[in-house]
Amino acid sequence: MARCDYEEAGGTALLATYAAMHPDNERHVNLLSSIHFGRPENRYRELGIQISRDAIAAGVHDVPVFANLAAELVDLGRIEEAREVHARVAQANANIVFSQKTKQRAKENFEARIHFQQMEYAKADEIFRRLIAEWPLREDAEFSRYGRLKLAMNQHDEAAAVYNDGLKRLPKNCELWQELGTVYSTTGDVPTALATWEKGIAAVPKCGLNYNEAARLLIKQNRVPEAKQKLDSLIKIAPNSDEYWREVLSQT
Repeated sequence: MARCDYEEAGGTALLATYAAMHPDNERHVNLLSSIHFGRPENRYRELGIQISRDAIAAGVHDVPVFANLAAELVDLGRIEEAREVHARVAQANANIVFSQKTKQRAKENFEARIHFQQMEYAKADEIFRRLIAEWPLREDAEFSRYGRLKLAMNQHDEAAAVYNDGLKRLPKNCELWQELGTVYSTTGDVPTALATWEKGIAAVPKCGLNYNEAARLLIKQNRVPEAKQKLDSLIKIAPNSDEYWREVLSQT
């Protein structure tokens, strides 16, 4: 996806071709489903779930496929189904050499995700703090997940700090810029939110997330011409983007 400059429709189509050519390749299947899980606004989550389910039914026995599917099911509130899938992670791990600490970390991350989905934020935060003390945040999904938890707890300064730390490490991560801007928009700081999304646009010009968020906020501020201008800029620079701008534009 990074090589496609976040033109996710084109990148996903390319990977789908690879997966169709090599249906027994666990890496391709997992990457394709993961991309659908990560596409904007969760609009392709169910497709990613179906790809994972089909792969498992076809005999794929891969830890990341099980783990990623279980995580998405948690986020949808399908907890028991998620636990059934996650149990297969342990079965698959039995054939792989992982340290006990690594296995425990994966298990606790899964439980923290469940607590977050069930709005048991203090319990999720307790787990995350314990894990972060031993394994500092490194990946974009880790910064995103912990930042969203802090935002849900109304700890806005801490949420912003998490995202800023993530952007120091991953300055071209489109989603982290989007979510940092959301922290400011949640507190009513419109100028800082818009400025943050502008930085996200400058960092990753072809990613639609920051254009769309800025347009939404401008519409709420009755600044419709500016919102349309923002979306026109996206259309011009990324004609192969996922076109969520159409839905945002319809709000005008």
